[in-house]
Amino acid sequence: MRKKELNFDEVLSYLEKLPYNKFKEAVNYYSTYADGNFEKELDSLVTFNLQQRLENLKINCCCPKCSSVSINKNGIKKNIQKYRCKDCNKEFTLFTGTILEKTKWHWDIWIAVLHMTINDYSFHKMKNVLEKDYGCGGINHKTIFLWKHKFLHALASLPMPKLSGVIQVDETFVREAQKGSRKLISYIDKVDVREPRYGRIPSKLGVMGPEFATVTTAIDNRGYSVNKVSCLGKLTTELFVSLFEEHLNNPSYICSDANSVYEEYCKLFNIAHYIKPSNYMTVLNHNGFETPSYADPAKAKVTQEKNKKILETLYRDNMIDYISNRGYLTYPEFADLKTENSLSLARVNELHSDIKKYIYGEMANVSTKYLQDYIGFFTYTRNWRVTNGYYPSSLKDAEKIFIEILKNQSKLYHYRG
Repeated sequence: MRKKELNFDEVLSYLEKLPYNKFKEAVNYYSTYADGNFEKELDSLVTFNLQQRLENLKINCCCPKCSSVSINKNGIKKNIQKYRCKDCNKEFTLFTGTILEKTKWHWDIWIAVLHMTINDYSFHKMKNVLEKDYGCGGINHKTIFLWKHKFLHALASLPMPKLSGVIQVDETFVREAQKGSRKLISYIDKVDVREPRYGRIPSKLGVMGPEFATVTTAIDNRGYSVNKVSCLGKLTTELFVSLFEEHLNNPSYICSDANSVYEEYCKLFNIAHYIKPSNYMTVLNHNGFETPSYADPAKAKVTQEKNKKILETLYRDNMIDYISNRGYLTYPEFADLKTENSLSLARVNELHSDIKKYIYGEMANVSTKYLQDYIGFFTYTRNWRVTNGYYPSSLKDAEKIFIEILKNQSKLYHYRG
């Protein structure tokens, strides 16, 4: 029985399913058989392979400028199929606006780099893997650095979630850094020269000054969070509205400290506001509040009764936590609402701890110009854990994320026109 001959599209479909090493073997065999140039044939088939994948994913299946589906093929240049829109005359390719534009790397290599990025491989380890497992000879640390930051930026650009229900908000602060900059810039008024910092040098103006980047964070009771580098120095209501309004989906309560920014926001949008002053525990301790010793039930009951009276007095004097923007509540009414809706700042405090650990621990601090990319990457992987029950780690996870990046970039490009 005669074997069926494969057409070109079927060959590409077959090559798409091959792991990179087998893909290279097939190209090497073909170039040897056809007496061709291996590198040229490899680049050509990598390009065809990527186009086939993008076509299957329906990336740029319509005009990126006007979204028209009336498009025609418009010739091939350097193995890349060009298209032209009949309606607006825009010329584009399947790569237009995506992370794969002007690329020469195979799909599997992109997935490998993203896999190593989400698993926090060092540049040295990434270089070894790319050279030994993927044949990327001569690749240097600068290329890997740029590649990794391209992924960080792409992940930070993915849409952050809409938060709902009870939402906790607060700011945390990261020391302004200019690592890698040849010329240091001073952000302090009347200080012209920004001296290099070696070791732990105290700030002149504290965390509310321009020596710190303000990272504003919000998290709901499901665990989804939105974290953004807001500014250098103090957050304003206008800035908070512009950065977070689209992410706060009709919250039932906003929980925060006594920062007037959040109080003004809640008044503006008529949202119940749970306020817990930052000196909450200090006030309790100074007024005789004690933790009951449950080893002695009788004594614990006496302590609880004493604590209840202390809380009622402090609440009446507006010295501890309370709910604003909902009229006057008696202490029992407030306590019931607080318990019923789990009003606290515990989640956002835990979130801050994780951010500090990531930036100062795992990252050894980062340059402020890249801080939003790292914060965005942190936010994406943390939200992935909420959705999937685990942090992304496998090659399969990396490929799923890579496809999400491509689809989002294509969508953004269409939106911008």
